[in-house]
Amino acid sequence: MRWRAGVLAAVCAGAVLGAAAQSVNIQSAAAEFASARQRLAAGEWAVVRDVHVLDRGALGTWDDFGVGSPIVRKEPDAAGRGARYRMWYVGCHLAMREHRCGVGHATSLDGVVWEKHPKPVFVPADLNVQDNLTEIALLKIGARYSLWYSVAADASAGRRRATVHLATSPDGLVWADEGPVLEGEGLLPLVIEQSVVHDGQRFHLWYVTAINRFDAPVLRHLTSDDGKAWVTVSDTPLSAFQPDMADIGRLSVEAVSGQGFRAWFSLPTHDQRHQSKGLGVMASRDGTTWQWQPQGADPFTTMLERNGDLRIRAVTAVHEPDGSWVWATLMGAHPHDQCIGVAFRKRR
Repeated sequence: MRWRAGVLAAVCAGAVLGAAAQSVNIQSAAAEFASARQRLAAGEWAVVRDVHVLDRGALGTWDDFGVGSPIVRKEPDAAGRGARYRMWYVGCHLAMREHRCGVGHATSLDGVVWEKHPKPVFVPADLNVQDNLTEIALLKIGARYSLWYSVAADASAGRRRATVHLATSPDGLVWADEGPVLEGEGLLPLVIEQSVVHDGQRFHLWYVTAINRFDAPVLRHLTSDDGKAWVTVSDTPLSAFQPDMADIGRLSVEAVSGQGFRAWFSLPTHDQRHQSKGLGVMASRDGTTWQWQPQGADPFTTMLERNGDLRIRAVTAVHEPDGSWVWATLMGAHPHDQCIGVAFRKRR
């Protein structure tokens, strides 16, 4: 499988590029990316060149420490201007010892140039929960949006296990917090990286877990009738997918009518020193037994081979008639070196 249009920047340049320069760069990159998409053959990839599509904010803003965990949906524009892409993401602020995270919102007409909402659209009331908010999953069922957000374990706050909380909204902008709905088992994972999908009848949730550090990691599959009360269906060892697979982050799962589920995820490479990741795809009839779908080289893998300090995490995919968009968190050598990039594959 081939890919075109260059390589994404190895590090997030928000602290280096001024806002005006970044704006010029992204506009130019978006035009080049659109042109590259038009030239793609079936199965080929295009990737935004040299710049990321969403960066942490300027110093002093609510998301100046890092942005990640994107969820993207394509929806009709409320103003009647056609379809637009909507992104929800985790953003964090750091000032001295104050670390606070919330959920941001951005919109785009082309999937590349994004306009951020100036403030977070959701911030948990509890300061300790804000400090430990790590991952999100989001669905729209009927007229209601549901947001599942994970909170890392924090023994100092009496939370010995990672938890998942639920918030709901009529528009994706104003949220009502409904509290915790799921708790991890044992002392691992310290962070739950959950993905959620609705198959038309019930909710399905997946995350990687292990009861303790000596256990092999498994992909846990749970179901729920209401998105609140969850029942574990199965624990599938990650080694069933690939012998040396240890961590796949948050999956991007879609329910495929009559076929079950398809999942995109960050794929560990054999470079254990850097834990670099490319992009993996697998399919399942029941959400428990998954079949690997080799994709060949993807732009993220090639990018990672050129810079071993870079990883991808928490992918999100939108599938359209002409191909698939994949946005991903790009993580550098330092925890705060985090931004969001995008690639597109022409449908076969």
